[in-house]
Amino acid sequence: MQKQNWAIRCLTVIVTTLHSVSFAQAPVIDLPERRCTLQEVIGHLQFQSIDRRAAIAEQTLPLLKTVEALNNKGKDPGKPIGEQLSISDLEKFSRASQRMQTMQLTSLMESRRLRDLKAIERMAILADQEYRWTQTPKDGTDDAVYHAAYQVIKLLSKNLELTEPKTKQCTLEFALHQQMLEPTAKLEPLLPQVPVASSFVKSLNSKYKMDPIDRKRLTASERAKYDDLETNLFSVFRKNYEYMRDIQSIKVMANALELMHQASLQDIAIGGGSFDAVGKTIQRNIQNKAYDESTQLAMGMWTKINEKIPSQDITDWKKLTSN
Repeated sequence: MQKQNWAIRCLTVIVTTLHSVSFAQAPVIDLPERRCTLQEVIGHLQFQSIDRRAAIAEQTLPLLKTVEALNNKGKDPGKPIGEQLSISDLEKFSRASQRMQTMQLTSLMESRRLRDLKAIERMAILADQEYRWTQTPKDGTDDAVYHAAYQVIKLLSKNLELTEPKTKQCTLEFALHQQMLEPTAKLEPLLPQVPVASSFVKSLNSKYKMDPIDRKRLTASERAKYDDLETNLFSVFRKNYEYMRDIQSIKVMANALELMHQASLQDIAIGGGSFDAVGKTIQRNIQNKAYDESTQLAMGMWTKINEKIPSQDITDWKKLTSN
């Protein structure tokens, strides 16, 4: 699409496209608006996950002692423990083992969440670096994986819309939205120029029967005006609007992360600690078309991230349970 026409179209709708959509139930951080920065929110959310893992570890200890005590009742190492316990002890062993596995897997999901929150923070940093210095990550790095994830959302989503948080409560969504304030402020002064710029470009399209416009065919005065618009309107718009779309794509990734995390905890509870149960709710919802296109794309990108940059705890768990 012709660059300047694309910019004009987007400029004319930028005010009206900012609206609210449905998001996952996101944790609210007890911070005033002025302190609701991405770094602060990520830090608080990471602390919550660490705190939950500590609580799980504390609750797991008595279960571990129960399992150990029952294991010690098995005096014959050549026989399965189940054959050496009474029916009552066997029931206790089964309940404690399943409960312990459920809590351990829940802790692993919090470990993955720690990695995912760091990923969201890196995505925002990468978007900012590209916005300010046109700097992109090197191929083959973790940053390249994170960069590709939100770029896929931006490039492949047919209806990626800029959204505003429903409230000013401090959430991850709100903190990410704060990143849009600077580019929005830079674009607002350009809006009065849109009608004139649009009319001028359309007149060139009509006069020379060309799209895109070939500068060489313009008169000196037309070329000067066209170049001025490109420098002071179109290029400024593209830079700022693309950054806003990057942040919106990261917001979609953050929303998908929250949906997946909540669903995983539900799967673990229902599945009795089975790792194979994780993801069943998301799969069922996708089949039922419960998510919009952008959210579903984001979920696919989180799956790719989990494959390429797995949480170390989950890698260790899979190795342990596969033996």
